[in-house]
Order: sequence, then structure tokens, then C-alpha cells
Amino acid sequence: MKINRILFTMVAASFLLAAVPRIVSAADAAGPIEMKAVTNDDGTMSYDKKELAVTAGQTVSISFTNPDTAQHNFLLAKPGSMKVIGAAADKMVRDDTGDDVNYVPKLPEIIYVAPVLEPRRTTKFEFKAPATPGQYVIICTFPGHWKTMNAVLNVVAR
Repeated sequence: MKINRILFTMVAASFLLAAVPRIVSAADAAGPIEMKAVTNDDGTMSYDKKELAVTAGQTVSISFTNPDTAQHNFLLAKPGSMKVIGAAADKMVRDDTGDDVNYVPKLPEIIYVAPVLEPRRTTKFEFKAPATPGQYVIICTFPGHWKTMNAVLNVVAR
């Protein structure tokens, strides 16, 4: 009976651990970090990973799968800049000026912009992680996406 309880506890714990989102480290990956767009039950969109960890100055490779019917983008921006970038993206929608520039505002806070992530495709891209440690913003600025389709790039010192 005691062995059954121990086995049950171990199995239950493994299921719980599998359900907890984990921080993905580029150092853990043998190849590119795998990311994808997710449409949530409430209709909002998000990245499947909410947090990535890299070393300052490291080359970061991402393989991004977009199973959606909508386009997405992937912007890397300075810490604390999500609301400024999101407000600028919203303004582009209101002013009807975003389509030609893939809804990427021209702001100094934006460090890197990946190629457009087309529907039902996988796109691979690389960028150099910032040299200064911090929590950088990853955000999709296509209309209506930025509030839920965002993540953090934790840049740690070497």
C-alpha cells in the first residue's frame, strides 16, 4: 500500500512539473530555440514560451512556427518598453499607417525585428543578445496582439 502511494505521488508530481511553463535557455538548446504562436481558448494570441534566457552578447537562434491564419512579428525591445511600443502599434492601426511597415513602429526602444512570421510557416532567424544584462521585451505588434503576445528575454552576464 505504501509503495502504491509513493508511485502515485511520483506520477502525479511528474504530470504537474510537465504542465509548468519553464524558462527556455539558449544554452539548453542543441539548435535553435523552438517557439510558436498560440491561439488561446479566449481567442487571444500568445507565444508558447513566456520567458527565454540567454547570455549577454550571445547569438540567439529562433525557429518560429506560426500555425495561425494571421501574420505575426517578433520584436526585441529595451526593458520596460512594452506599453510604449504597444501604444505606437495601436496608433498605427487607428491611423491606417501600419500595413506597409508590418506594424513595426519606428522607435529607438526597438532593438531587433524578425522577418514577418507568415501564416502556416516556420521562419528561422538570429540576432545578437544585448550586451547589457536585463529583462528585454519580446512582442508582436500586429493589430490587437501585443497585450497578450509578449514574452521576456532574460539576458544574463557572462
